[in-house]
Amino acid sequence: MFSYAIMGAGFIGTSHGDAIAASDELELAAVIDIDQGKGEAFAAKYGCAWYKTLGEMVAGCGGHSGAGKTGDAACAQRASGSSRLAHSDTDITGDAARGGDNLPDAVIVCLPSYLHEQGVLEALSLGFHVLCEKPFALGVGSAVAMFVAAKKAGRRLMAAQVARYTPQLREIAGMVRGGAFGDLRMGTVKRLGQHPDWSTWHRDPQKSGGGLYDLHIHDLDFLYGMFGMPQSVYAIGWQTPTGCWNHVISNLTWVRDDTGDDGGVVADSDAGNTKIASGLRTQLKDDECIPLVGGGAEAVAGLDNQAENGKRFTSLGGGAEQRTDVFCVSCEACMEMPTGYPFTVGYRIQGDRGGIEYDFKAGFNIHDESRSAYTLFVNADAGQDAQAHGDADAGQDAQAHGDAGRSAKPLPDAGGAAGVFGGGSSVKTLGAGQTGAVPLPEPAGDMFRDELEAFAAAVRSGGPLPIPPDETLGVMRLAECILESLESGQAVECGPPPPKVW
Repeated sequence: MFSYAIMGAGFIGTSHGDAIAASDELELAAVIDIDQGKGEAFAAKYGCAWYKTLGEMVAGCGGHSGAGKTGDAACAQRASGSSRLAHSDTDITGDAARGGDNLPDAVIVCLPSYLHEQGVLEALSLGFHVLCEKPFALGVGSAVAMFVAAKKAGRRLMAAQVARYTPQLREIAGMVRGGAFGDLRMGTVKRLGQHPDWSTWHRDPQKSGGGLYDLHIHDLDFLYGMFGMPQSVYAIGWQTPTGCWNHVISNLTWVRDDTGDDGGVVADSDAGNTKIASGLRTQLKDDECIPLVGGGAEAVAGLDNQAENGKRFTSLGGGAEQRTDVFCVSCEACMEMPTGYPFTVGYRIQGDRGGIEYDFKAGFNIHDESRSAYTLFVNADAGQDAQAHGDADAGQDAQAHGDAGRSAKPLPDAGGAAGVFGGGSSVKTLGAGQTGAVPLPEPAGDMFRDELEAFAAAVRSGGPLPIPPDETLGVMRLAECILESLESGQAVECGPPPPKVW
């Protein structure tokens, strides 16, 4: 069994607690929370130990007695019932300090957003692998600092971006990767809800990042995982009196031409012929990466000022406005919906062969009673083409219809997109013999449990993380581009993904 400790007994910590309880592969060793009442209640619910601090858990595993197991009892049970998993990386001082086999394998940081970096660095310093809830950070500099610390500690660190593990969205991503919809045309995404009622710090943009970082980041991460860094963004929004952008609509554009390799597509700018990452995650050479800060990609200090010290954006060139070969997604997030408005998630993607729509509605939050609709739409000619060809030919067939290889051709099996989203499904598989609206069965899965099990598997095997650091850093960069567009009222070029600096 792979064992977790959860830092933070709040709303999102409970979501992880439920997921661990539902898993046959995971166990919960402890919860860490400075609030005794919350900590004891959490420990009683999940049958784990409670400690005020991570340091107390590490100090001999002797902790506070809760309504559930005491710290000592829980640790003794783990020590007698299972052994700590062997790690492929080099042992470090933190392991000895933690006291050996009676401690968790990893820590899930579920603290308020402004405490993520502090919690991650503490857990890494004590020798734990770490899964950190979204928003991973409130800036690129903070994110890089955490990844650098993980590298130095020889531990695995991953952002918890649960949207990538939503069963319907994973299936949609697989269809896109398999070329089910042919030449992609437009997409619309929404994530809407009322303001959280379990905290006050969400109202402070310095602590929460507002709706941009607290809510919008879910779908920015999912889209980045599928398509890579957009070439440009243009955002509009409403800002609270305290300065939070709590209602945001971002228009993300991927531009392509017919020159990409491996299905990838690039656009050359007039300013230095800089290549822009396209919807198919074109790989850039090291010498084409724009450093985050002056002094090269290895620099860490001063990353929070990277916009001033380094070059972030390039010009699209005079002909960019005339391009028609684009894929655009309008992505809306709001955490200030009126009283009574249901928590809503919606995805709609259209291509020349058909499209798909997923619409989810719950109560006040995602865990309340919910309903959803999940529908495939197959164009008449696409349905005939799909039946005439096998699944393996779906990408070739879509290319023959003029896709130039962007979305009709499966994505390269590289990076986190392959690890989370897997392969694709063709229209033939899902709409065999049918055209028009085809209701789809809801795919099985639990997004939180699947995410936790995937991270545990990567730690256990020493293999690639499902959501690699470069993607998380790219998402942080994308959020900063959207913030700049909100504040300036102008479209912003995103440039290539950030280089690896950890």
